[in-house]
Amino acid sequence: MEEQNTMQIIIKNDGLDGIANYEPLKAWALEQVSAYKGLIVEEDGIASAKTDCAKLRKIAKSASDFRISIKKEHEAKISKTMEQLKEITDIFNGAAAEIDAQVKEFDEKRKEEKRADIGKIYTDNIQDMEQFLPLQKIWNEKWMNKGYGLDAITKEIKTLVESTQDSIKTIQALGTKYESQMISAYLVSFQINDALKKKAELEQIDAEMERRRKAQEEAEQRNAEEEIREQEE
Repeated sequence: MEEQNTMQIIIKNDGLDGIANYEPLKAWALEQVSAYKGLIVEEDGIASAKTDCAKLRKIAKSASDFRISIKKEHEAKISKTMEQLKEITDIFNGAAAEIDAQVKEFDEKRKEEKRADIGKIYTDNIQDMEQFLPLQKIWNEKWMNKGYGLDAITKEIKTLVESTQDSIKTIQALGTKYESQMISAYLVSFQINDALKKKAELEQIDAEMERRRKAQEEAEQRNAEEEIREQEE
């Protein structure tokens, strides 16, 4: 690269050891651009600025062209080696892919069998709670882990069914008109306290609505009485 007092790029060992004169070359490059740092272009200096910009881009292009030529030269030298290494890589990756496909097939088969087993456990233990506890609602993806045995899954389902039965009976025993809403609230978290909170919320809403209804009736009654008095007067 030659420009402004000539500064050349010196390459040794086909560029494998880097640029031999990199440090002085870099120092020269920084010196060349130092005059432009913080430069503010005025309207009457636009032409000069364009000339300087073109000069800097020309120097940058000569360095870039050098880089590209070296890259192409080395790529051409090692292209056969790269192709051979890729072929070896593909041989091993291909074999690994075939094994992986079989492993995934066996794993998927195991999962399907376990899904079927869980479905049978659910059917055998759901009793009369299916409308409240459909399998998709209580499904836990951790059941599919290899370390999660069918005995543990059976215990979880049984425990959930029993606790749901007890909670729904408790709600039904209250004889409240909010029974369905309470059951729905319970089935979200499976916490009886949430059902009781829902009942309290609905009671509060109804109480407020009743208060407003009575206030409206009283206001209408007062208005009617007032009209009667006015007519009598």
